[in-house]
Amino acid sequence: MHIDELLKMAERCVSGNTSMVVSQHWSQGDSVFGGLTAALLFHVTSPLATLGRPLYSVKTNFISSLLIDQPFTFEIELLNEDSRHSKVTGRIVQNDEVVVVQHSCFGQEAMANISLSNPPQQTPALPRVEQLPNGQATELTASNLLTYTEQVDFAIAKSPQPDATQDVSHNHGWMKLKTSPMRTTGAHLICLIDAWPTYSCSEMKDQKSGTIMMWNLEFPAANHEDLGTQWFAYQSDIRKMAGGYAHVEANIWSEDNRLVAISRQSVDLAS
Repeated sequence: MHIDELLKMAERCVSGNTSMVVSQHWSQGDSVFGGLTAALLFHVTSPLATLGRPLYSVKTNFISSLLIDQPFTFEIELLNEDSRHSKVTGRIVQNDEVVVVQHSCFGQEAMANISLSNPPQQTPALPRVEQLPNGQATELTASNLLTYTEQVDFAIAKSPQPDATQDVSHNHGWMKLKTSPMRTTGAHLICLIDAWPTYSCSEMKDQKSGTIMMWNLEFPAANHEDLGTQWFAYQSDIRKMAGGYAHVEANIWSEDNRLVAISRQSVDLAS
């Protein structure tokens, strides 16, 4: 099922006070892919904010797994709104337990005398032939049940190698939804940002995919609703990996070299 259909289903779920399910086409093991989970919750909470206010941050806490093919519901709330900010929250409930909590902040731009603009990092060149091979994608899916990767196209520029002695903490490349949405909204971008595995594809055959405990997203671009159906560059750096946990930071860039999002994740590697 295409992500646009799932987003519409989430809208109907909230408006009709009913439940919905996600099938195994978007699975991560026996759970719903975390990027889609966060995207669905953001999609139903964002209309609570004043229309037209740009999105600045989304913080998602994954308390436990959202299970595939089992019904769940949404609980949404406008926490606070003033002349400049809208703060909304949402929860996903499954089997009478809260499994995901999310807080989003929208802000009205204001005139200010202080500004700082750092020159953008160089985004990797979009590969023409190094796109993730179908055979490799099938093997990754079969061994780790990451069926959500079938919904995304990857183009690898740099990835960590398990036998390398240097430069083992970077994942750089490009990504886009395999079937383009009608238009790329914040929900689509949130889903896409989480698609890139923490490990390289070669490592994924023997490693578990890991479970995200906390995910913080910031959106420097004032307007993330007009990004079209382009490729997005993904530059990820593992800041620390020890004791079964990893702390991962990533920058996401548009094709025209705009920094559109900053991602920070705390990952449990043993689950």
